[in-house]
Amino acid sequence: MKTFRKSAILMLISVLTVFVVLSCQKDEEDKDYSASQDNAIAEAVFNDVANIVDDAYSNGNTSKNPSTLVIIGPCATITLDTFATPRTLTVDFGTTACLCNDGRYRSGKIIATFTGRYYQVGTVITISFDNYVVNDHIVSGTKTITNMGLNTNNNPYFQISVTGTIVKPNNGGTISWTASRIREWYAGYGTLPLTDDIYLITGSGSGVSAAGTAYTLNITKALRKEIGCKNIVSGTFELSISGKAKRTVDYGDGSCDNIVTVKILNKTYTFTLS
Repeated sequence: MKTFRKSAILMLISVLTVFVVLSCQKDEEDKDYSASQDNAIAEAVFNDVANIVDDAYSNGNTSKNPSTLVIIGPCATITLDTFATPRTLTVDFGTTACLCNDGRYRSGKIIATFTGRYYQVGTVITISFDNYVVNDHIVSGTKTITNMGLNTNNNPYFQISVTGTIVKPNNGGTISWTASRIREWYAGYGTLPLTDDIYLITGSGSGVSAAGTAYTLNITKALRKEIGCKNIVSGTFELSISGKAKRTVDYGDGSCDNIVTVKILNKTYTFTLS
């Protein structure tokens, strides 16, 4: 009997040891947050282009008010054609890297067409790119913004869809990204300059990271974008990868910084945005 009990105890210890080892190995293996980083890059780039279009439209041709440009800077040429159908806004950063007011380097063109008056309810703005590069990331695709009028908070809001790719520098691979969003103009509507503008962004999306990892995402707390800050200042989303634990991505407490955290299982990782 004693021998049987001893054998049973040893077997139980062995099973528990294997369980603990496998659990530790799972924790050790499931620590790759590169997909979360690539999604944050895409989020930043495609949010940024809408803000650039707003900045350009608010100033018309560069020669009018170059000192009031918030993001673009005087190195770009802005062309606004309200007689063409559809109306067209072009921001041309030139063929060499142009240092902009937000500290990012850009080249190429961002082109926006709009079906009606820029801030009119129902107007659809379609943004495309011509050799557009930001901080050595090559951007292509389409972003569509539809003015939906006022929401229940009496704030203007916009339906947004994005399909795009970003080629990372130094042979870093290509990010593919799609998104469906609601963008609420939370503060700063109708005032200049744009530095007091604040947007709250909700919705979902999906993508394939530069390493080839497919994922989906859902915003769980509205992403807060303040135009006076380079990056999103707060908000969270959950990123799901088949066969892996959910990643919870957190932009912070509202501080105007470039720090993002990712929680996987019981561990938290930190990375920075440019």
